[in-house]
Amino acid sequence: MSVKNESSSRQGVDAAVSKLPLRRRRAVERILRESTSSKAPAVILARELRDKTTGEPTKAALCWVAAAMNLRRVGPAVLEAFSKARGRELAWETAKALVTLRPSGYVSAFENVLQTNGSALKAAAAAWALGASASKRASKTLLSTVQRHKVPAVVRAHACEALGLLGAASAVPTLRLCLRDNSAEVRFWAAYALGTLTATDALPELLRLAKSDRRRVRYHGTVAQEAKWAIDQIGHSGRSR
Repeated sequence: MSVKNESSSRQGVDAAVSKLPLRRRRAVERILRESTSSKAPAVILARELRDKTTGEPTKAALCWVAAAMNLRRVGPAVLEAFSKARGRELAWETAKALVTLRPSGYVSAFENVLQTNGSALKAAAAAWALGASASKRASKTLLSTVQRHKVPAVVRAHACEALGLLGAASAVPTLRLCLRDNSAEVRFWAAYALGTLTATDALPELLRLAKSDRRRVRYHGTVAQEAKWAIDQIGHSGRSR
């Protein structure tokens, strides 16, 4: 990297860091200050992500910075951090960063977590990330995850969401069944996916939920509200044809 490009990249990292919460910002700024002027930000971030003494909250912030600056050379270190993550924050920040940085093997890493029944918090992040990855091959793994009722509801819910993000029309029959799931979160994201897929066959079930399902999903709203949104999406698609 040339001196000019390195300076520009470092300025970009500093700008991204300035948006972090105060405690995280101080930790990341300390890491960047400790670096020598000859090192590129990607080298610094990768080193700290691999350092066992760096706490998970700080690693999560570093992943955010790496993704914000699209520092692809940090990708392998982020993938390692994902594999070792124990807390929810680091699991989600590494998953989101990997979707942006796309290092070799990242889709397989997400699939492996789902196929081996990894921790629920990491599996939920992996399911969402597979949808955001736009990897069509992931549909099979996600569909299998939704169909395995012993899988935690939060994981199955994000797998439903991901199938919608991927445009997986073959998942519609399974998603329709999910509208009757015991978990409100699963019903909510199944409704979202069916709306995204404009699944006209699902209208009767969605109308039922829109009239009666008042269960609320944290941060998002009620199942009824999401069902109404899905109905609107399907109706809009029909009118535009």
